[in-house]
Amino acid sequence: MIPVLESETCRKTRCEMPYFCQMLRIMPNRATMEGCLVADMVVSAMDDKYTARFDFEADRLPPPLQPLEKSLAVFANSTMSNNFESEDIEQIVGWRMEKGGKGGMKRWWHANEVGAKMSFATPPCNSVSLEIYKHHEIPMGMIEVRVDGNATQIDACCPSPCVGFPGQGIYASQVVGEGLLLVPHHVEITLLERNYSTQCASLGNQFSLVGVFGERTCKVQHGISICNYRCPQGSLKGCRPEDGI
Repeated sequence: MIPVLESETCRKTRCEMPYFCQMLRIMPNRATMEGCLVADMVVSAMDDKYTARFDFEADRLPPPLQPLEKSLAVFANSTMSNNFESEDIEQIVGWRMEKGGKGGMKRWWHANEVGAKMSFATPPCNSVSLEIYKHHEIPMGMIEVRVDGNATQIDACCPSPCVGFPGQGIYASQVVGEGLLLVPHHVEITLLERNYSTQCASLGNQFSLVGVFGERTCKVQHGISICNYRCPQGSLKGCRPEDGI
């Protein structure tokens, strides 16, 4: 077996005892000096006061060069990418696929009838969000979204003008479930009645749904953002980030 040694070369350079070298194990007769100099060059470019040293007293690594990731996208189903179609949905009542917009390339799920329903299951994730179309003049409606039975209401009307270009509305994402266990989730969407009040210029029930996406929450361990954790064996009900391995 070829021996694996810790680098002594790094310790004799300007970046004496950096964690890049301390944590690195190298093969003999390899480019240890080059590796150390590249590491030192990177941290020097970020901040001339940055010290890439392992804190032995606190037993922790130096701060990350980039902000830690808080979440990782698990899935993104959209009418624009053709992966949010009728075959991807368990139940569709009162919703229909529309196509139009400038150039005729936009696609979305449209509903205008109170009580219209849609339901589907997601892959395992810690949060679920919907992408919808919002406007302040068009008679937009409201939906109730239930994720595993927990309800959230979304209003597609804007309280003030919300147009990207004259005559056009905006696309917005809305979190409908968060802090969830890392398991598949059941989502049910129902178009509600307005009850004679609206923030739009006119009363109505139109609703346009563009997509659904889910994320898993990352956990930070020893100064490193870990997003690809898995649930312990036997966790039939899933787990949260702090329990993942």
